[in-house]
Formats: sequence, C-alpha cells, structure tokens
Amino acid sequence: MSSKETVTISSEAKKKADRFLQQKLNKEKPKFILVHRGFTAKPPDCSDGRVQSYLNLRELQQLIIASFLPGPRLDFKPEWFILQRCLKATKIAVFLLDCDEIPHDQLSPIFTEKVMFTPSEEWIHFLLTHSLSKGLLQRVDQNRVDKLKQRAKEIPGKVETPKNLASKMDLLLSAEQMLEEGFLFPAPLTDIKKTIRKRYDPVTDDSPMFAVDCEMCLGNNDQHELTRVSIVDEDCKTILDTYVKPDVPIKDYVTRYSGITKEILDPITTSLKDVQKMLRKLIPRNAILCGQSLCNDLKALKVFHPYVIDTSVIFNHSGSRKAKTGLKRLTAHHLGENIQDSSDGHCSVEDSTATMKLVLLKLEKGLDFGDRVLFNGNNFFSKGPNPIISIKDFLSLNEVSIDIFYDSSESHYQNSNRFISVLSSFKKSLLSTLFQIVCVPKKICILLTKDGFCYINV
Repeated sequence: MSSKETVTISSEAKKKADRFLQQKLNKEKPKFILVHRGFTAKPPDCSDGRVQSYLNLRELQQLIIASFLPGPRLDFKPEWFILQRCLKATKIAVFLLDCDEIPHDQLSPIFTEKVMFTPSEEWIHFLLTHSLSKGLLQRVDQNRVDKLKQRAKEIPGKVETPKNLASKMDLLLSAEQMLEEGFLFPAPLTDIKKTIRKRYDPVTDDSPMFAVDCEMCLGNNDQHELTRVSIVDEDCKTILDTYVKPDVPIKDYVTRYSGITKEILDPITTSLKDVQKMLRKLIPRNAILCGQSLCNDLKALKVFHPYVIDTSVIFNHSGSRKAKTGLKRLTAHHLGENIQDSSDGHCSVEDSTATMKLVLLKLEKGLDFGDRVLFNGNNFFSKGPNPIISIKDFLSLNEVSIDIFYDSSESHYQNSNRFISVLSSFKKSLLSTLFQIVCVPKKICILLTKDGFCYINV
C-alpha cells in the first residue's frame, strides 16, 4: 500500500469519526423541526408558495409549553413543529414583546426560524395562563391529599383556617392604585375638570355600588368620544342607558366593538354635559363606582370619582397586575356566561351587568378568589369545569420550575436558566441579551411580538 493510499484512508476515517462525533454531540442538544403546518405560517417573504395560514395563540402556547416539558409528558401533539430533547437545553428563554415599535430587521438575523401568528388584545394573558385538565386536576388533588394526610399525623390538633372574606372597603382602589391604573385626577391641564359630585360623604361598607360601562367612537380629533353610557345598580337593574352625541364629528364608529352606527347616533341630541348632570342626580355622595378598566370610562365621561372598584384589578389570572384579564374571559370563567358575542358590537348594559355580578361574586367568595396575585392555595378556582391557572403553576404541577419576569434587568436573565420575560417596550440592550443567549450551545430561545411574529432559535 502506497503512502498516498494510506493518507487517503486516514483522511476518510477521520471524516467518518468526525461525523460520528458530531452526530453524538447533536443528540446532546435540543432540536427544532418545522413541519407542514408550520411552513404555511411563514411570512410572505419567506413562504415557498404554499397557501398561508397563520398560527393561533393555542398553537403558540404549545411551543412555549413544549420548550419546558418533554414530548412524552405533553397532553397534546403539535401539528406545526417537532421539538426534541428540550431537557438537554441549559438555557430556555421566552420573550413576549408587548410594544408597537419593534426592529424586525435587527431581530431576524439572530434567529433561525420565523413564523407568523394571529395576535389578539389579550395575547399576553392567553399565553401566560393554561386550563387545568381534569386528569391533571385529579392527579394533583390526590397527591395533595396524600401529603395532607401524612402531615396531619404529625399535628396534635386541628387548626381552623378563617375565611378571607372581602368587604366593599377591601376592594376599593387607593389613591396610589388609581394613579398606577391611569385614573386622571381633576387638574387644569387635563380634560378632567370636575368631579361627579361637588361634595362627598365618607364611604363605608354600606355605601351603594353602581357599575358603569361606556362605548366610545373615534372622533375627527383622533380622540375616543363618548357615544353611550350605561349604569346598573347592585340588583343589576339599569338606572341609566343613553346614547350621547359628541361635540366633534365621528371619524370611525368602530361598530364592531362599540355597537354604534351613524343611523343610531344621528337623531341623538343628548350631550356629554347632559350626561354629567344626570350622573350628579343619580350617583349618591358616598357611592362606589365599579367597572372594568374604569379609568377609561371616567376619561370618556370627563369626570372624576374617588370611590372605585376595578374588576381588572380585583380579578387576575396571570399572576401579575400588569397582565390584565378581559371582561369577556372573566365573565365566561367565573359566571359561566357569554358576553360580547354579538356581531352588532358590544352592549354597555350587558358589560356593566357582568361587572356588577363579578364584584358581588368577589364579595361573596373572598379577597383571594379569582386573584392569582393574592391566591393562597385554596380559593382561586371557580366552579367552572376547567380551572385556569398561570402557566408557571401549570409547569410547576408538572415538576418544572420557571421564572416569569416583567420588564426585568439583564441580571435576571443571567441568573435564570428557564424563564419567560414580558417586555412592555423594546430596549437596545435586549439585542445583546439575545445574542448572548443564542451563543449558548444548548439553548431554546423564542421571541413573540405584539404584531404577530414568532422568532425561534434552537
């Protein structure tokens, strides 16, 4: 055998050994594969001529869960991707970018895959919560029962746990909370020049409650103008329901949401000032106003009221005050009722009634009921067949621990190997953070944007 042949054989053997080593190394890393359904969700500039069909939020949530839970432990089979060996990942990072200005041209080079999904107003909430299946609920309950039995043997006596009931005063927003939630106080430089009543009496647990909901249309001044207001009392009886003619012409009736049309509004003569006078007569000096994101309704009415209860604050399914749960979802989950389903748009009487029912339910069930922030382990679930829990708790029940950050600093990302981060704005430092993460050999990095882009690098 010549020396040339020996060199050739040695070279081929080395290539074969290198391939074998590479295959072995690859099996120690997670692997992401896009399959047919996923290819149909590629952006127009990346599609290969297939009929496009963007992903829905449920499919996006499957990707997030599959990043932390291995395939055999999933209760679903993804149709748009295959994610193998997620447990091999030393870093799993999911970013939810909830802002309008996003530099896609700078993000694209960082990731290896890009697909599109159809976002919604509540996309953050949807992705951060998960319904608990009956099977898992039964399994978890049994495990807890077994542990409670074991601990009960070590306790000499029984300890009664007091019920954490709520009062009206407990549910009132403080002045600080009102500022955080965006309520406008009367001031010379704002549109809020007056309070509903010129003088107020002290608020107590005996104070009457009224639920308010307004519908708005877009005016020529590009401001949302009041076009309907409805108020119900604690018996869910309507005490006020009137259309309102704005002082400025309507640019967009937003009928899909407001339920208002030109035909409805044209003959109306009731003005905003007329409504403010009605409120002064209807609302007692010690009354409590209730609403879902009530600050928006009071802004539309251009008035201030000091005693308020906000269902977007006292109910929370996500575990963070920044991630709100919509009225439609709250009503369906806690009351078992469907609202905002009409093709004619929303109904403010329906919405204000649902709000009042939720407040009354909260008073009946207690402070921590329906509130993941205050949840003490006993009273979060409603009577619905499929309780909703945060995705962190869902993964925890599956023995996987993750962190959830809201507008956190880079140090949190460095100290956590499994996390979901919600960002309300884009900062340039995020790019360097992403570069650092994708340089990790065994990583899963996902970034979802408010405008419907899903970036993946595994």
